[in-house]
Amino acid sequence: MKAAVRCAALTMAALRAQEKHGKRQDASSRNRKVRDAAPIVAGGLDLADLLAAHTEGTKKNAAAAKVALHFIIRFPPEVLTDDAPGPYQGKSKEQRQRLMARQAVKFINEAHGGRAVFAVRVDRDEAGESIVDVFACPKYTKTTKKAEAEWTSLTKFGKALAVKHQDEVRRRSKDYEGAAPITSPRAIGMALQAEFAQFFLRENGVALTRTLKERPGPDRLGVEEFKAARDAWDEAEAAAVARKEEADAAAVRVRQKAAAHLATTLALAQELNQGTIYEDEAGKVLAANPAALRPGLPDLAQAVKASAAAGEARRRAAEIERAAKADREAAAAELKEARGMLAALRAAYDAVRESLPRIRGVLTAAFSTEEERARARVKRREVVGLSPMLRRVIRDNEERLAAEEPVEEAPAVLDIPGL
Repeated sequence: MKAAVRCAALTMAALRAQEKHGKRQDASSRNRKVRDAAPIVAGGLDLADLLAAHTEGTKKNAAAAKVALHFIIRFPPEVLTDDAPGPYQGKSKEQRQRLMARQAVKFINEAHGGRAVFAVRVDRDEAGESIVDVFACPKYTKTTKKAEAEWTSLTKFGKALAVKHQDEVRRRSKDYEGAAPITSPRAIGMALQAEFAQFFLRENGVALTRTLKERPGPDRLGVEEFKAARDAWDEAEAAAVARKEEADAAAVRVRQKAAAHLATTLALAQELNQGTIYEDEAGKVLAANPAALRPGLPDLAQAVKASAAAGEARRRAAEIERAAKADREAAAAELKEARGMLAALRAAYDAVRESLPRIRGVLTAAFSTEEERARARVKRREVVGLSPMLRRVIRDNEERLAAEEPVEEAPAVLDIPGL
C-alpha cells in the first residue's frame, strides 16, 4: 500500500481560495466533479472564520505572511476495497471515509503539538475518494521571564519533525556536509512522510510501501564514464544540429499555415460564443459561416468536429432545461392548487364544527319549538356524519403534499472532538 502527505503554507488569500473550492464556488471544483455526493466535513467550510476562532487570543511572528497549513493526505486506495486494513474492514464506504478523516486529524495534531487542526474535509464528488484535506494552524504555549502566552507557528513543529528524522534526511541529502540539522522545506517533507508511515503502521497494523526520491547513479563520475558521457554528449549535439536544420525547414511551412489556423480558430471561437455551430442528425457539421472555417482544414478538423458536438450538446441541454422548467412550473401550479383545495377543506371543516354549538343551543333551549328541535336533530346527524369524512380527506391531502415537498441534501457532518 502506498500513501502520500503534502503540505503547503497558505496566505489569507490562498485560504479564502481553498474556502471557495470547498464550497464548490470555483471553476476547478466544478470541473473535477464526477458524481453528486456531499462532502464529509469537520469544523465547517468557512475556513477564514474557523481560523479566526481557532487563533483568537494568540500571538504570532509579526513578519509571518502565511496564516495556515494545508495538508493533503492521500490514504492508500485499498482502504476503500476488500483489501483494506483491519480497522476499515466491515464498514460502509462513508464510514471508511469518516475513519480516514479522523485518522488524518489525529496524525496532524500528534505531529504538530496537539492543537493544530481547525477544519478537515473529504470531497466525495471527485475521482480521488481516498484524499483528506486538513487545515491547521499549530498552537503552543511560549514561556518567557515575564509571562506565559499562546503563540502560533507554521514552522516550529515541522522543523522538530525534520530533526527527529535527521538520519533519513541526511542519508537522502548526500551533498550536505554541515554540522547543523537540515530543516529545509524538503527535509520537512521527508520527515512528514516518514512520520505518517509510522503512524499508519501504528493505527492500522499495515506497513506502507515507500518509494524514496533518491538521485540515480554515483555522485561522481570516473574518467572512463566521463569520456563515455562526453562522446554521448557530442553525438547528441550533432543530432540536435541536424534536428534544428529540419526544424528550420519545417518552421517555414508552419508559418505558412499559422495565419490560416489563426483565422479558423477565431472564426470557430465566434461560432461557439454565438451558438451557431452544431451537428445535424446525420453528424454533419453546420455553421453560420463555414467558409471562415475551411482555411485551417484538415489540421483543425477534429477541433471543428468537437466544437460542433459541443454545440449540439449545448442545444440539447437547453431544450431539456426548457422542458424541465415547464415541468417544474406545472408541478408548482398543481401544488398551489392542491394547497388551495386543502385550505378550503379546512375552512369547511371548521364551519361544520362551529355549527355544533348552535345546534346544541336549539336542542337545549326552553323556548325552542318541537319543529326547530327536529330540524336541529337532523342537522346534528349530518354534521356528525360529515366531520370524519372531512378529517380523512384533509389528512390524506396533507400527507400527499408533505411527500411532494422537495428536500435538499445537506453536507454530512463529521463529529470530531475539538472541532
